[in-house]
This record gives sequence, structure tokens and C-alpha cells, in this order.
Amino acid sequence: MRVIEEKIIDSIKLRKDFSSQGRDVLVCNGDNFKLHLHGNKVAEKEGNMLYLRDCGWTTQTTASRINAVCKAMNVPLTYRYGQGGYFEAADGKHDVGLVNYNLETKEAFWG
Repeated sequence: MRVIEEKIIDSIKLRKDFSSQGRDVLVCNGDNFKLHLHGNKVAEKEGNMLYLRDCGWTTQTTASRINAVCKAMNVPLTYRYGQGGYFEAADGKHDVGLVNYNLETKEAFWG
């Protein structure tokens, strides 16, 4: 894991805003947060819901940021880049760039 992902994970756990030269911006508001990558919101936690999306950017950088958020929130999903981008979960591969995950019930809603 790269240094930037470790900083994102630490910032989420500490509920502390973070910015990396304006490219990555994490804004925390209590237990909620939003993570932007190059101006695109790739992750948002609001209440018990975690929203993850690749915003059409199926790149290694997008994947590493989404996966850092999943690790910080103990969410058992992995985003893979290339071939259109997709999420992997215990029930298999989901060819979508968007998932809404309920942190309380541990259910994923694929979109």
C-alpha cells in the first residue's frame, strides 16, 4: 500500500480532513466523510451507508483510493481496475463501477 492510501486510512479513522496537493481531498464531518479524486467524489460515508463509485475512471489510482476506504471501514469489497472496472465480493464479481454498502447490515446494493 502506498503512503497516500495509508494517510487516507489514518485520516478516516481520526476523522480528520486530508488533502494531497488538491488531487485527493478528504473532508470529514463527524462520522461522515467524502473523498474526492481529481474533483470526482469516489467515496462518501453518510450515516450507515458507504457509497463507492469509480466515476468512469477505471484506473489503478481510483482503485487504490476506493480500496483504501474499504480497508479503513472494514468493508469486504475489492475494486479492480481495467476491463471496465468491477467490484469483487464474497458472492463474486460485479461488473459495475458503483456500489452502495450498508455498514450496519453489511449488504451491498450494486448499481
